[in-house]
Amino acid sequence: MFNRLCTAVAAFAVVALAWTPQVMAQQDPAPQQQTAPQAQHDFDDAKLVQFASAADDMAGVAQEYETRLQNATSEEEGMRLREEANAEMMGILQENGLSVEEYNQILTAALSDPALHARIIELAE
Repeated sequence: MFNRLCTAVAAFAVVALAWTPQVMAQQDPAPQQQTAPQAQHDFDDAKLVQFASAADDMAGVAQEYETRLQNATSEEEGMRLREEANAEMMGILQENGLSVEEYNQILTAALSDPALHARIIELAE
């Protein structure tokens, strides 16, 4: 699961440029400031299970599209493939009941908090 989570990070990086306009459109124009310390997370187990499932599915998509992107013969084909990967990943998030913002919050927290990371792995098993 750790490797799949790392691959999910790579998955996000692969399509980050394609997501940017959609993410910006989905967020409030004036994002709220975080008031809680970074080490405190209020993610319930159900949300963490959703995240683990989405991360696992997204890792598979990332692996598939990484190869396809490496074999792209033009910039246009690469852009089309990034858009396809983006659509698949957005679908995965929707299927798992997560917004892009929720997924990113949990991912960021899991990468910086070993206890949370361990909890996600435990719930995923």
